[in-house]
Amino acid sequence: MLKRAAAEDLLQIRELCKGSILGTKILCFISAYGLERDFLEVWVMLDGDVVTAVMTKFYDDIALLLTDGNDTEQLTAFLGMFSYKTLTCNAEACERLGLSADVVKNGYSPVGAGALKK
Repeated sequence: MLKRAAAEDLLQIRELCKGSILGTKILCFISAYGLERDFLEVWVMLDGDVVTAVMTKFYDDIALLLTDGNDTEQLTAFLGMFSYKTLTCNAEACERLGLSADVVKNGYSPVGAGALKK
């Protein structure tokens, strides 16, 4: 299930993001702006009560961090609902989501909004 992140999700978000460059970026957004801003949306994917993915949309840029075993079909459909200029996720996640990575640098792939494979 995908939902807007709430205060009760913060502990699990921190745990999921720990030790990751992309996770640090996500946590910086949350620390700086919180969860209730017009220009920053924070979403989580849950497996039961466990956070298995976290996504931030900061203006036109999306950062996505996921674990193994996510419902990639649901995530791909969800990403298709947004207008964005860049999507940053690790290369493996891009591949699992059916995205083409335009540039791979340090294991993270910024991809354009038109990168979804048809």
